Amino acid sequence: MDVKISIIIPVYNVAPYLDACLSSCVNQTFRDIEIIVVNDGSPDMSYQVIAAYAAMDERIVVVNKENAGLIYARKSGLDIARGEYVFHLDGDDYIENNALEVLYKEALDKDSDYVMADSYYVSGDSKCEFLMKPEIKALSGQDLLTFLIDNEWWAIWGRLIRKNLFNDIVYRNVFMGEDLYLNMQIALNVKKATIIDACLYNYVQREGSATAQSLGTDFKNMGMVESIWSLFDIHHYDERIQKRISCLFFRFFIGAVRRNRAEVKPALKKYYWDKKEIRAYLWKGRKTFYFLCGGYLYAPRMTVWAVKTVVKVMVGLKGSRYDL
Repeated sequence: MDVKISIIIPVYNVAPYLDACLSSCVNQTFRDIEIIVVNDGSPDMSYQVIAAYAAMDERIVVVNKENAGLIYARKSGLDIARGEYVFHLDGDDYIENNALEVLYKEALDKDSDYVMADSYYVSGDSKCEFLMKPEIKALSGQDLLTFLIDNEWWAIWGRLIRKNLFNDIVYRNVFMGEDLYLNMQIALNVKKATIIDACLYNYVQREGSATAQSLGTDFKNMGMVESIWSLFDIHHYDERIQKRISCLFFRFFIGAVRRNRAEVKPALKKYYWDKKEIRAYLWKGRKTFYFLCGGYLYAPRMTVWAVKTVVKVMVGLKGSRYDL
């Protein structure tokens, strides 16, 4: 069978959602596909649902593995994918029946190796459009990455991506922010990315999902900070990317200082205070965070008291997000 697109579906404890997910794949109007379902050690009935669909459609390839997290589940699918392009679909989401046909046509027509589209956000019986309509013709490399960060639109799911863009990916355990971690590497090799003005992906918001959970666990947030910043030791990112990444974690560090979580001190020193270009950027445009870094490193008690006082005042102001 000629395979143009490999759909990769990581699955962990999403049995109630798999019927909609897998049905949307086998019923695609574009037929030259393989459907790789990676069961990441699910203890629920996910495997039984997957096996039932695999018995009905020979295009479904099942990978059973011990639980190792989302990023390695996706890697397991990529390792055996035969398609020219890959499409990542989460096991609790589903796609429109013509999604792959529309995406692949765009890839051919525009010679695009990274195709994005709008999506629906589904919550219970409600379904609303999430639209991205930038006035662009094409993006590549760090221009693409800048766009993704600025729009907080760095999800890996829902995009048709040429498979060879994943060839040199460095993998590591990332418990949060794995999509940004992957896109920061993929984007560097993208020659042409385009956007389709059509909702093709259905993102299902459910309790217990990784994105629905609070960002408040310091361990996971610190893992994200360290993983994202580690890429700067591997790849050359220009100044605008460094500035955007530094801003991305402001609220986490403010919260950690307010709670006096001393384990963030090494990260503040390594990724902010000791980086001359970032430190200069903070002094020029983010003085409050500049003083927070220096203060918590050299006068932690006073800084914690100051942050608690400022936050208490600012959260009392209607609509304030205390973005320092």
